This record gives sequence, C-alpha cells and structure tokens, in this order.
Amino acid sequence: PMAVLAGCSWVELRSGAEDVRLVSATEVVDCQFKGSVQAQTRSSVGFYDRSAETLQAELTTLARNQAVVMGANRLVTDSVISSEGGQKFRAFLCP
Repeated sequence: PMAVLAGCSWVELRSGAEDVRLVSATEVVDCQFKGSVQAQTRSSVGFYDRSAETLQAELTTLARNQAVVMGANRLVTDSVISSEGGQKFRAFLCP
C-alpha cells in the first residue's frame, strides 16, 4: 500500500493557475519578471522515494499556484529538483 502512495500527488491546482504555463527561458523575452518561486514537496514517503515524474508534476503545480498569486502567467525552471524535494522557478507576466 505504501508504494502506491509514493506515486501519488496531493497538490491541487488552485483557481486561475491552469492559465500559468511552464515555458523555456527563450519564451519570456518580452515579459515582465514578477519574482522567484521556491516550490517544496516530500521527496520520499516513509522508506519509499517518490518518482521523478511525480515530484516534477507536484513541484510544477505548487509553482503554478504561487505564480497566479503573484500575477504571473509563465514559469521558467531555475534549478533541478534538489535531493530534499525542492525546485526554484522564475515567474513572468507575458502578453
């Protein structure tokens, strides 16, 4: 049962965050920088490491939720996922 939990994501997308897109740095040239976002989640549950796909999906959802509060509609990853389950993003408002 625990292995099944290790693949689950418990983060829900907040209202408005569905419009925030993860893009490459080349796609935010004409955009306004709104700030940095630090997303953090659990990299393991008990003795089980969570999959990279699950971590990335959850961190991106967390970052999108924060970005919408900041008035941003685009995110660019600013780091790889740390061993502690954290990742940095930059948030932008694009036309």
